[in-house]
Amino acid sequence: MPSQPVVGWEPAAERWITGGKAVSATVENLLPERAFDVTVVPLTGGVQGKFHTDVNHLASRLAERLGGRTLLMHAPLFADSREQRDMLMEMASVRQVFDLARKAAVALVGIGSILTPWSSYYALNPLTNTSRELLIESGVRGEFLAHLIREDGTVADHPLNSRLVALELTDLSRCPRTIGVAAGPEKVLPIQAALNGRYLDAIVLDEDTAGAVLEAMEPLQNVA
Repeated sequence: MPSQPVVGWEPAAERWITGGKAVSATVENLLPERAFDVTVVPLTGGVQGKFHTDVNHLASRLAERLGGRTLLMHAPLFADSREQRDMLMEMASVRQVFDLARKAAVALVGIGSILTPWSSYYALNPLTNTSRELLIESGVRGEFLAHLIREDGTVADHPLNSRLVALELTDLSRCPRTIGVAAGPEKVLPIQAALNGRYLDAIVLDEDTAGAVLEAMEPLQNVA
């Protein structure tokens, strides 16, 4: 992960952020040379018991490092039902965060895997016993903003997505600069899916993961 600050942080602007290990590592390695007049807001609800990778904690840490401020999300990442999710999304405090997020200048987003039993996604949602094999068989290749996505980047028609308290992926296109962060061989397929969905303007990878993604995409480029 980079040890230098992300450049291009305009004054008096909003920043989006998601949770996750890679995002946490990026935030902890930022070394800004000056303070920035920014507001950092979460893109998703939070996860109980995941303090160091929770989106509210990371939003606070990023705001602290940049010398800005934050607005926290007081809602869980997953609701018990679609009806509960809709109710949470209409709460004034939650709506305020998402309304601000839609105006953001930069988004820092983790890219998640569903391929391995220890993938972080399965620790995010204690409400389901969804089988990893069934997810893969249904065409899901990863998660982005905690939305399960297919190989072509489209949002999967899966019940878990209907209970998700998070910004819609269609809203992400409004952001001028979306930066993805990921590392590890299990992230290659999810990264491809996110790239196919055209969700990213830039991506932060370790060298091995970057090489694996380029190798995986090379046959597609030759066909094109």
